[in-house]
Amino acid sequence: MRIPAVDLRPAIEEAAPEWRARLDRLFSEGRFILGPQLAEFERKFAEWTGAPYAVGVGNGTAAIEICLRAEGITDPRAEVLTTPLTAAFTGVGILAAGARIRFADIDPETLQLDPESVERHWTRSTRALVGVHLYGQPCAADALSRWARRKGALFIQDAAQAHGARLNGKALTTYSPYVTYSFYPTKNLGALGDG
Repeated sequence: MRIPAVDLRPAIEEAAPEWRARLDRLFSEGRFILGPQLAEFERKFAEWTGAPYAVGVGNGTAAIEICLRAEGITDPRAEVLTTPLTAAFTGVGILAAGARIRFADIDPETLQLDPESVERHWTRSTRALVGVHLYGQPCAADALSRWARRKGALFIQDAAQAHGARLNGKALTTYSPYVTYSFYPTKNLGALGDG
């Protein structure tokens, strides 16, 4: 007997009447890329997350790369601190931007990036910090945000596993200018393909 790693069929079938109607409408309109559905999604997702706006890109890895490039963090001597306890795609986004990865340790209680370890791993080459929210639980974004401001570093949040999460009653978008998401099917809010 073959047991799938993730069985999405029950969730798909539960929402089938709504998504099938929307899919039929999409096919009849024939605008599959950059159409009104994307604009509607961006508007609704921004509202839901408390962000002033949202921009859909190909995947969460590209989102991290774009954030770093937008801030000019592309020099191979520039370090970006992050956690080793994340999918490889977090690091791939950092490397794709042209920067170098430097790992800080996790807190053994929360399994999230440890702000004290971030402080210990800081160097004069550190330009950014990518905090990763895992298992639907936010990392210490409040402390990491304060640290980044104090050091003059960019703080990006990888929220690929924390759609809709809040910290201290606040949306994650209040803690940094960039919060990236992924809608890969195995995420806690997944699409029917890469997202």
